[in-house]
Amino acid sequence: MLAGLLHNSGISMGTQFRMPLPENPKGFFEEESFRLENDRVLRQSGYTVERWEASFRGISVTAADCARARAVLARLNQSPNKWGWKDPRTCLTLRLWLTALKDLGLLESTKVIVITRDVQAVARSLCNRGNVECLNQGAALCKMYNRELTEALSGKSMTPPVCYVQYERLIQGLDVDRLESFCSSRLDRSSIDPFLNRSGQSRGSKPC
Repeated sequence: MLAGLLHNSGISMGTQFRMPLPENPKGFFEEESFRLENDRVLRQSGYTVERWEASFRGISVTAADCARARAVLARLNQSPNKWGWKDPRTCLTLRLWLTALKDLGLLESTKVIVITRDVQAVARSLCNRGNVECLNQGAALCKMYNRELTEALSGKSMTPPVCYVQYERLIQGLDVDRLESFCSSRLDRSSIDPFLNRSGQSRGSKPC
């Protein structure tokens, strides 16, 4: 929802998106090159996203990884307009991307938007989609992603401005004015659709 809001308001979130799926009919607005690079770095560090496991020991990054990250960023930076990217895996790889942005001289102009969401709502959503077996597993996964993101943003030398937005408020059309101020852009509120909130009711999910 947030990525679509930005993209439909003239902030390019990429050129190669995943096709919409029933659980996300408006689309993902996730640039494939970031997703693929994140998956590759995570796999070589021993973590596979599709296993939906909450055990994560960080990434080990090589000079070649940094070069590939810089190439992805440089390609997107050719856009004449404001641009950005969204991929949940970036919570686990953010240090790599901040280093690459710094190497390219882009860190000072970078802004980070963190959208937070109730942990149990995330767990229900993951259960409803069949990604995890139970609510506890989903909650542990959500907390792990949040922890890694918080640690990555706690560094002193490479921390760009951060705006925190609550999903539960944004889906009601709230805080859009604050986002507009942070992004210095007018945002098209038609991308916000409360009926697409799929985490309200649990369909047979259980604690474990």
